[in-house]
Amino acid sequence: SIKNAKLKIEVFVLIKTIKNIFTFIFNFKFVLKGFMIARTLYLDKDILTKRLNLRLEKQLEEGFIEEVKALKEEGIIINAIGYREINRYLDGLLTYDEMKEEIIKVSRKLAKKQKTYFINQMKPLVYNALSDTLIDDLKKAIKAYVEEDDERNSNT
Repeated sequence: SIKNAKLKIEVFVLIKTIKNIFTFIFNFKFVLKGFMIARTLYLDKDILTKRLNLRLEKQLEEGFIEEVKALKEEGIIINAIGYREINRYLDGLLTYDEMKEEIIKVSRKLAKKQKTYFINQMKPLVYNALSDTLIDDLKKAIKAYVEEDDERNSNT
């Protein structure tokens, strides 16, 4: 049926998306017959910190400091995570290691704030992004939602 095909496509897209994860809070919304299911995946704090460190190292290797320096020379100051701390480093207010620590600290704080906001606003089911059973758990949740939706529609 069209509904089953749509579910299979959404599960495929979800699986493909999960395999390409580079962010820390993951929000998935599935719209089926006008209803929305909100799902959140989370990472353990230590794993999140490790991934933040890896991302920051890559950004620094790819010229993040040079980018901020060039912007600063043009009179452009960006008030965003990383940019603020690098500007403070360039101004001599932070050492290189302090700058990196501050970027990670502020990034972790933002991730926690986003997770808390999403959980409080959307009341989602929360899944561990690194769980061995994640895909199966999400497939079951989607299937249950579709079945509940069918039941709701058949009673109207």
